[in-house]
Amino acid sequence: MELCGTYSHPNGHVNCVRFSRDGTVMATACDDKVIRIWSTETLCLIRYLVGHQGEVRALDFSSDSSLIASCAWDRSVRVWEPEHSDESGVCECVSKSRHRIGTLSSDIKFAHDFPSDSDPLFASTADNRIYIWRASINPYTSDSSAIVGGGSGEQNGFHGRGRRRRRSVHMWHTKTVTGHRDLVSCIAFGRYDHSCRKLTLVSGSYDSHVRVWEIILDIDLDHVISVEALRTFKGHTSHVYCLDVCSQRNLIASGGEDKKVYIWKNISPPHSQQQQQDNDRKLNRKMTGRMQQQSRSTAGVVVKQAQRTLQQEIRPSTLSFVPGGNAIVVGGVGNIISIWSLSEGRVVMNTNLPKDVFQISSIALTEDGEYMGAADWGRSVKAVAYIPMMMMTTTTK
Repeated sequence: MELCGTYSHPNGHVNCVRFSRDGTVMATACDDKVIRIWSTETLCLIRYLVGHQGEVRALDFSSDSSLIASCAWDRSVRVWEPEHSDESGVCECVSKSRHRIGTLSSDIKFAHDFPSDSDPLFASTADNRIYIWRASINPYTSDSSAIVGGGSGEQNGFHGRGRRRRRSVHMWHTKTVTGHRDLVSCIAFGRYDHSCRKLTLVSGSYDSHVRVWEIILDIDLDHVISVEALRTFKGHTSHVYCLDVCSQRNLIASGGEDKKVYIWKNISPPHSQQQQQDNDRKLNRKMTGRMQQQSRSTAGVVVKQAQRTLQQEIRPSTLSFVPGGNAIVVGGVGNIISIWSLSEGRVVMNTNLPKDVFQISSIALTEDGEYMGAADWGRSVKAVAYIPMMMMTTTTK
């Protein structure tokens, strides 16, 4: 890997970096309460997303990259449409939480490739919970006074104000996931199962556990019917800081305070016809008003043995699978980004960033694996060319 560009921030640490699906733009979240959008081709700043009143901790692009969701320490979640800004490049959010999240947020993710007009939105928080929202996105409108609302969203949702050539977004809180005993620090997703309307959610927490959840939605994909805790992975001895999921290989990687990266095999139970019938009965009870409003959470299966353990010299704070899942990229305290081969169980490449980098806070790869963005607490974001294509096609034994 070689450093091919640097995106400098004037103020504050950079907490998160994400690429659009086509890799043409990159978004960064910063302590100075501003989200910045950069061109990966010219390395120029092209947009400011202004509105948060606290440090922006995390952000994510929707599946079509038309929306960005962000969470900050002002206890709010906001949704932005970055394509539409004023002449100075400043963009205001099209939707924000009408009620504030109960405590500080730590991570936020869209569930990508969802078979509906909008992706479900998940946010993890310091009150040991994960909040789930669904969205209704209306066409572009020129009515600057239109507010989209109604139903339960009036009390628990988002309200987007329609503006010229801007879509109005109404998002409502549909479920809360509980089960962790400490701050939920990170979340990721497996694939969505169309046949049974099931989404797999993975979460890491300061309680040292990694949990796998099954999210089942109704036929219209507007409401969460139930939340099941499928299994709990135990191995870390302290806080879990980061995780990622490789759906192709059915793997989960997690890193924590104990300076270890665990690779877990996430073996999902087969979905039977009886389970499908049970799901349909749950849906019928919900539609007739007899289903309980709270999520069901079971203890799940406890898995104590990881498939592989990678011992880090430093504490990992961020990690990501490379496309194909044959290796993972790990960053943490210090200025070194390491690539671990899962088949060999060792570091096969290290990249040293400039000496003024003292902690890598976030790593993101483009979908083709050619470029990587590494956010650091040295007040800049490094754009790194990702070269070892052979590693992505090597079969993991």
